[in-house]
Amino acid sequence: MEGIATTQQSHRLMFTIAAIFNWLVGLGLLLDARTALGLIGVDPLPTEFTFLRIVGGLVFLFGFWYYRAGTDLRSVASAIWLGAIAKVMVFSLAVFDTLTGGISWHFPMLASADVVFAILFFRALRELDRQ
Repeated sequence: MEGIATTQQSHRLMFTIAAIFNWLVGLGLLLDARTALGLIGVDPLPTEFTFLRIVGGLVFLFGFWYYRAGTDLRSVASAIWLGAIAKVMVFSLAVFDTLTGGISWHFPMLASADVVFAILFFRALRELDRQ
């Protein structure tokens, strides 16, 4: 029983950190994408800021699912699967665009956090299936 409680505590912490990460990135894109992306050194800066605000809003909203997963993973498991897949997609696209010369290496560096979270999400979901 102690192992389950420890696992739940670590999931709560991980999903809370993921929520905060998404809220910060989402707010940065929503409020001032040019400054947010400039701070991490993305070059060239995108020119379609309406689309960045839409993406920022979605990123921000996913933060609420991650926060909820910290208290009740089972009830939002399908959203967490979708979020984990999206995080892998974001990283993959960032790497692809960097390798093809579309953007600087700064964006994949930030997006690497998404891969870490995706791996942790998949692991948490696998553990949930075992319970």
